[in-house]
Parts: sequence; C-alpha cells; structure tokens
Amino acid sequence: MEEALKRILDEGETVQWAGRAEPFQTMDKTTRPIFVCGVVTALAIFIAVTAVYRFIIARTGAPFQWVLALALLLVLLVKPMYILLDAGKVRKMHYVATDRRLMVVSGGEGRWVDYKRIDRAAFKGDDDGHISLLCGDRALRAKAGKRREIAAIGMVGGDRSGEDHPIESFGFYGLDQESAAALRSVLESRCPAALTAGENE
Repeated sequence: MEEALKRILDEGETVQWAGRAEPFQTMDKTTRPIFVCGVVTALAIFIAVTAVYRFIIARTGAPFQWVLALALLLVLLVKPMYILLDAGKVRKMHYVATDRRLMVVSGGEGRWVDYKRIDRAAFKGDDDGHISLLCGDRALRAKAGKRREIAAIGMVGGDRSGEDHPIESFGFYGLDQESAAALRSVLESRCPAALTAGENE
C-alpha cells in the first residue's frame, strides 16, 4: 500500500488515519438473508421460465434445450454471487483518511472522495458488530446487508456529477470500535457538518 500511496498522495498531503476491515464471515447474519433470498428468487424464476418453455416446445415438438436452461440459471445466480465477490474485494482493501480526502487503496490503485464532496456521513453498526462509515444519501439509505457492497463498489455519483457535487455513495465496511473512533475524530475535524447531518437524520 505504501508504494500506491506515494503515487496517489498530492504534494503536502498527509495521512491522518489508515486501517482495514476487521475479520468477518462471508455469510454472516447480515448478508446471509440477502444471499438466500437472491438464490431462492433465482431458482423460482428458473423453474417458472423452464416450465413455460417446456410447455411451449412440447406443443411444437422441438427438443428441450438444457444448455439454454442452465445458461439462464447461471445468469440469474450472478447477483447473489456478488456477495462472495464483494467479500473478497473488501478483504484486500486498505482504508485511508488524509487531511484532504477519504480513499480506498487496493491492488495498487486508489479510489477517493474529497471531504468537500461529502454532504452527509454516519457510522452505523450491523447485527454482526461491524461498523461502517457511510457517506452520501444512497449509502445512508442502504440496508445493513448492502454496506459491504457499498465499500466494494467505491464512489457512486462522482464522475458524472462534477467536482463540487455531493457524492451519492462511498463507504468503509467492517471497522472495529477503535478504528471507527479514530476515523470519527478525523471526520469531526475535516467535515463536521456532514457528520452532524448524517447522524442526526
């Protein structure tokens, strides 16, 4: 991470805090219901579409195409599988707060948001005891089971909105109490109004 930071940091920019997600289970109490719901929904759609398909081809005499049916099932299972992919991404991430911005560093690359782009922020816990820093309206409205995905995606609403427009979503997932407290002190000094607005809603 140190080499990546040397490339990313501007001249005179200093790191105020750095950390990573604490160890977490991929299928914990918070994400398991979303995964199960996604798989059950995918299977229900697959069964319904396959039944209609079999009925239609039975009337035409054409052979049943199992390859097409299995391809459909794989497509339907993509969304719930993202829970597994997001967990892998988050485990590789390093979270950094400088005197100018928040950033995620992973694989030698960085994604960041300047403090001036954060209009609302809050620290929120989940049923597994993990704390997330959530920035932006979309992140603050998201259910607990989506917070890992928010961290994995990075900033939403940044590129198309212009440098002065507030971001829609950015976050750090899986902070422990000590890390959250240290990061909170940075935000209280850099964007106190955003923290107040986000935690008082």
